Amino acid sequence: MVMAVTESAERKRKTARGKTSRKQTKSPSRKAAMTKSQVEIKRVSPALGAEILNVDLREDLLDDTISQIRKALVENSLVLIRDQDITPERHVAFSRRLGKLEIHVLTEYLLKGYKEILVLSNLKKNGKLFGRAGVGNYWHSDLQYMSKPSLGSILRAHEVPEIGGDTMFANQFLAYDTLSDGMKELLAGLRVVHDFAKACYRSPQPYSDKAMKKTRPVTHPAIRTNPNQAARRSMSVPDSR
Repeated sequence: MVMAVTESAERKRKTARGKTSRKQTKSPSRKAAMTKSQVEIKRVSPALGAEILNVDLREDLLDDTISQIRKALVENSLVLIRDQDITPERHVAFSRRLGKLEIHVLTEYLLKGYKEILVLSNLKKNGKLFGRAGVGNYWHSDLQYMSKPSLGSILRAHEVPEIGGDTMFANQFLAYDTLSDGMKELLAGLRVVHDFAKACYRSPQPYSDKAMKKTRPVTHPAIRTNPNQAARRSMSVPDSR
């Protein structure tokens, strides 16, 4: 599951020009947050995805608002919250409201001062990539290579191209639902291997030995039941190309 958070168009333009202000907007108080409009969930596709409206992530959100956001994520697999000018502090604080955070094994690409945030980028600084590049070149589900995969990821789009560079998502619940009965029966008893090392072969940046030792291959059922949606089954098959 993925939550995509985008910045405002004006902030993106400033970032592209290299003139982004370091001054942060003061977060409204909790009292102010309580007077805001109720959260609105708007589906964006028959297959998956929903947009969450009337939410300002700079605020100290109420527990009920967090519950609605989490429910939308579980039910739609992908949610989008637009125009959010948040700091790394608010990014981490909001993420913690949804569950326990994990630290990625690729520690060399963690945001300085914020180990909960993994930097993804194809840009260079002093001739060297300063973020993890090439992560969207193949189909994958984040942290499926762990013995206990996470609920999902919160992706904050800081700077994106005006055209192209689209990120695609697939609904694995729907993928299972549309299988024939025979194929469902065939896959029911199978287990598949998820190996983090395979991603190394697709990347322009080699993985460290330390990261490799933390991510031994694991097996998961080919058809899984999400604990957040006990009545639904989904496919858990890695990209084997």
